[in-house]
Amino acid sequence: MQGDFMQSVALFMWREAVAQGVKLELANEPGVAPLYEPDYSRAFETVRGHAVKAAIIEAAERGAYGMAYCLGVCAQLKREAPACNLLLMCPGQDSEAVRLAVRAKQDNVVDEFVFSEASIGYITSMLLCLVAA
Repeated sequence: MQGDFMQSVALFMWREAVAQGVKLELANEPGVAPLYEPDYSRAFETVRGHAVKAAIIEAAERGAYGMAYCLGVCAQLKREAPACNLLLMCPGQDSEAVRLAVRAKQDNVVDEFVFSEASIGYITSMLLCLVAA
């Protein structure tokens, strides 16, 4: 990380156990300040209010935080907070979700994507790469 400057990383995730695991790993990284926010409607406020450098948006397999909603959140963040690098997490066994994630990356709506089945260590590594970018 650059000097003594803390880089904020936001976790917009519905699976609290996974979010807490990622948050714990990020908290062990010098210069990184993880923020867990389960209310996705607060994404823009959180990103702007904490000058977030990287964020993960986890799409649920079903329910309120599905792919369409999460892609909308990502698009808004890219428009209104372009300095925040975005990692989209989607269910890898859902071929439509995978297709949408690939398209979002190609269209620069997200910087990277990862599947929900990925390990906490891999998710953390992806976020750290986005912090360093």
